[in-house]
Amino acid sequence: MYNARVSLFNAIYNQEVSKRQSGADDDMVMDEAKARYARRAGHEFKLFHWWEAVRHQPKWSVKHGGGPNIDVSKRSRLGASGEYSSGSRETDEEVNGPPGRDRSKAAARKGKGKVGSSSYTSTDSAEMGEKLEDLCKITHEYAQAKLWKQWNILSSRSTDGMTDAQKKVHDRALKRLQQQLHLNDDDE
Repeated sequence: MYNARVSLFNAIYNQEVSKRQSGADDDMVMDEAKARYARRAGHEFKLFHWWEAVRHQPKWSVKHGGGPNIDVSKRSRLGASGEYSSGSRETDEEVNGPPGRDRSKAAARKGKGKVGSSSYTSTDSAEMGEKLEDLCKITHEYAQAKLWKQWNILSSRSTDGMTDAQKKVHDRALKRLQQQLHLNDDDE
């Protein structure tokens, strides 16, 4: 679910970057990408934290060397000592990332060292989707833990020294947290 939305926004953003007009800054490109996504998907894109987390990964960069994440300058720094190479030769592994587990095993069975394919397999895509789902679960659990912590603090706080307005705000905050934690549900 999230993977498809992030993929769509990433594709739209990469298109906007590739057709950037003279004088357009990064904010203008981002605004146009947001607008195109909203027109196409019917709602605005809100998963920027996920997109930012994965956008520099090889799978999400523009294919075949024209992406914003790949240095294609004629002189690229090789090491910390400052030596330069002439030209911008990049291996398939640098541009597309390392081969997936299944492709590596298949290549080993065939007796080949490296796989020269420049595209990812569906297994790689599935692994990325699983990683994104795991990240979503972890983030949700973290958010729930923070909500529980906040609820424990508010519910144990004494309201004896509070004014009526402060008590009202305190009660509203407690009710909101109870709703978010589903403490009012009859199922539990």
